[in-house]
Amino acid sequence: LFLPAGRNGWAKVADAYNTDGKAFPKRDIDSLRRKFATLKNHAKPTGHPECPPDGATESSGMLSNVARKRQSLDKFIAGAVEADAKASSDFMSMMMIMEARSTERGEQRHIREMEWRAEERVRQDRRDELHMMLMAKLFDSKHK
Repeated sequence: LFLPAGRNGWAKVADAYNTDGKAFPKRDIDSLRRKFATLKNHAKPTGHPECPPDGATESSGMLSNVARKRQSLDKFIAGAVEADAKASSDFMSMMMIMEARSTERGEQRHIREMEWRAEERVRQDRRDELHMMLMAKLFDSKHK
């Protein structure tokens, strides 16, 4: 078998193809060329057909360059998925740590605010006491 050269070669192929009308539907030259191009460019199975994909290796059959590249891409994609899952879990653990730290900072801020308010009450009470003492002295000195 060989690739027909030129329109005359395809005409011979069309004549040979269309001689047996019962086996296949009749096709014109352009239809046969398109069908040939489709079959030629379509990916063919590679490797050993009975072997599962995860067990197929180069030794189980002669793999084409395309099949080796596809296996390489499959391994790369599988590694990327694992890395993505790990990154996702790392991101979630980082978010949990950040949330815990934020909660801890909020609690510490609340404690500091409560201490500040207690100290402020003590200072205000001391001011009120001093103010009352001054007022008492002022009124005592006016009544004498």
